[in-house]
Amino acid sequence: PRPGATEAELAAYAFAMSVTDALRVGTATGQPVQLYLFDVESELAAISIGDLDTAADVAVLVPGLGTTVTSSMTEQVERASLIWAGADSVTADGEVAVLAWIGYDAPNLAQATMPVHAMWGGPALASTLSGLAVRPGSPPATTVVAHSYGTLTTRYAAAEDGDLATDAVVLVGSPGTNSVTADFDIPDEQVYVGVASLDPVVWSEWHGISPDNEIYGAACIDAGAPGLVDGHSSYFEPGSEALAEMAVIIRGRYDLVRCDD
Repeated sequence: PRPGATEAELAAYAFAMSVTDALRVGTATGQPVQLYLFDVESELAAISIGDLDTAADVAVLVPGLGTTVTSSMTEQVERASLIWAGADSVTADGEVAVLAWIGYDAPNLAQATMPVHAMWGGPALASTLSGLAVRPGSPPATTVVAHSYGTLTTRYAAAEDGDLATDAVVLVGSPGTNSVTADFDIPDEQVYVGVASLDPVVWSEWHGISPDNEIYGAACIDAGAPGLVDGHSSYFEPGSEALAEMAVIIRGRYDLVRCDD
């Protein structure tokens, strides 16, 4: 930044550099990388691993609590890269793309018990999914992979028009969504929930019953992680059972989903 830059200019510079760093990480995978969203004023961005214009299967990664472009864009792209690698390994055809989407203002810890950020973010997610569905040519099969507060945002995306433009939803580390599977307007068996055994956010039920409650109606996925840590971020650890489950769901191989419950 130039000497004497204003606070707003410094923030814009930090935002742009964070996106640039994340793009470098994505490019290092050797896969096509696309900058889908770049909004300096609102500090929102989205980067895909894989070609959103041609991929047969697309996943949208919806983050939660404390996620900002400046602090988390690189981490989200790293997670998208892991999800992409797992999904591609199912068929090894390169016909998959994963969008690391920071398209809403996620809450901080003090705000996490309130639904307002999800209510704001839901329409933005719904718009993104609708946009992917009307690309030129044939639409992709789409899966939403939502983590933490992002699961609540996904619920409000479904509430936007009652017809969420996705084929499957994976909810991991959810604090509740004030809903049940029927509210997503897709087959109940294609709403999946993963719960790590030591994830305190799931126990909180800040926003209603946990999606792993039988009343909720979701199908379960294995969500264990390698090593001793099995907490709120372990779903995206390399080698985790959750990543393997996400991979087969994204490729539409619902018959390969495992659950020990």
